Amino acid sequence: MGDLPAKKPGKPVYAFRNTIMSGSIKNRINAFIGEENLEFFRHTRNYLSGTVVSNILVVASLPILTHFLDPDEYGILSIFFTVSSVFVIAFGLNINAGITRYYLEKKDDFAGMLGTNLLFIGGFSLLLLAAVHLFRAPLAHLVGVDETVFWYGSLLAILSVAIEIYMPLLNAAQKSRAYAALTVLKTGAALGLSIGLILYLREDRYLGRVFGELIVVGLLSLYAVFAMGTMSSWRFSRAHLFYALAFSLPLLPHTISRFVLGWFDRILIFNIVDENATGLYSFAYDVGMAMNLIVLATVRAWRPIFFEEYRQQNLDRINRMARHYALDIYFIAFVIILFAQEAVTLVADEKFAPAFPLIPVIILGYVFVFLYTLYFQYAAFDRRTGLISVNTVIAGAANVGLNWWLIPIFGYAAAAWTSLFSFALLYVLHYLNARFVLKAAVIPPGAVLPRMGLLLAATAAVMAGGAVITVWWILLPLKALLLVLGIRYYYGCRRRAV
Repeated sequence: MGDLPAKKPGKPVYAFRNTIMSGSIKNRINAFIGEENLEFFRHTRNYLSGTVVSNILVVASLPILTHFLDPDEYGILSIFFTVSSVFVIAFGLNINAGITRYYLEKKDDFAGMLGTNLLFIGGFSLLLLAAVHLFRAPLAHLVGVDETVFWYGSLLAILSVAIEIYMPLLNAAQKSRAYAALTVLKTGAALGLSIGLILYLREDRYLGRVFGELIVVGLLSLYAVFAMGTMSSWRFSRAHLFYALAFSLPLLPHTISRFVLGWFDRILIFNIVDENATGLYSFAYDVGMAMNLIVLATVRAWRPIFFEEYRQQNLDRINRMARHYALDIYFIAFVIILFAQEAVTLVADEKFAPAFPLIPVIILGYVFVFLYTLYFQYAAFDRRTGLISVNTVIAGAANVGLNWWLIPIFGYAAAAWTSLFSFALLYVLHYLNARFVLKAAVIPPGAVLPRMGLLLAATAAVMAGGAVITVWWILLPLKALLLVLGIRYYYGCRRRAV
């Protein structure tokens, strides 16, 4: 896992087994997927396997977490992770983006570049942590959170910096198996230790989740530092540092605005409504995150492939793969939206039931995240990171303004709809940027958008049915029928695309 730059040649894609039956089955599967999509699917499979196992662990932990923690405590935990997300940006300066971009250029001096930036970011983050420690009381008061929660969140952030650098490097090196293994290890170990501590504690049980995360992330951070240390040369180079900062710093507004889109609404709900509403909204978002994890898994597989194909100007290949990619994302979202509420009802305590109707809205929001990442890559390829930030700042500002306006009127549920709108706006902005500002030969919207309308219609039908029909045994057969129709449609589209 440590030696990233050297890539071993992969096994032949069509290395069939000797038996006629196994060869025939594998041949038909490969034909269904499409030859040019096989590498994308291989890496997506690995990323997705880690994601699926992690999600299973999260779902398995919900009965315990929702039983022993009240929505108020769930809301406090949400603020803890929100604070951590803010400080990861501050401590890391988004420098992982510059390091990963340099790695993708396949230059021989990557070891020196990595070592230089690890030395810089290590010293910078420690100095910033000392400043946060000195001013933690006024900073916590400014944000409106408990000082202890604020401090623990900053500690988690500095422990996460090394992992935030190492994981994208695994992705850039297309070491998808190692990435998936570390993802599962982090989620499983943190949840397991957290549950043990929650059961042990008699009061303030949410601290069990806090301490479990801190311990596991701390240990994995040590591993990441060691792994990257074996790949690094420790001779400081200003040129390598300036390269990383020139790429990464213009992306900081983008990263901060992405935080606003994904997390700031919880702080607003916490301050405008109360802890209980924050907990309910956070629970719905945690369930909807299943879609986000799937999107991220596919994006990690897509980015190195896109960079290589776009460098060679294989535009037709990119367009065909994007069409298949979109079909897969829409189908997965459709299935999750169909049965998310039933699945969550089985594992979550009934006191979280008011949040269930928000789950389809949140899932649709992450579908638009997938769409905007398709066009985000053009600016990243050209190293026009300032343009990326402009788009995300606009969408983030729209999200904050809409939340300030609508949450006091409609309650915490409004935040899910404002996030959906903001992610859709982000897609439009990135498309316009790639098409008209960068003048890139972009993926045609007609290749990815037509089936989005079908997904929106199916989602509206599911939400309306759930609001009108409250008897599960009547609604479930209707959903099963929709699933059968969806599978037939997906299979037919896949067959015609081959």
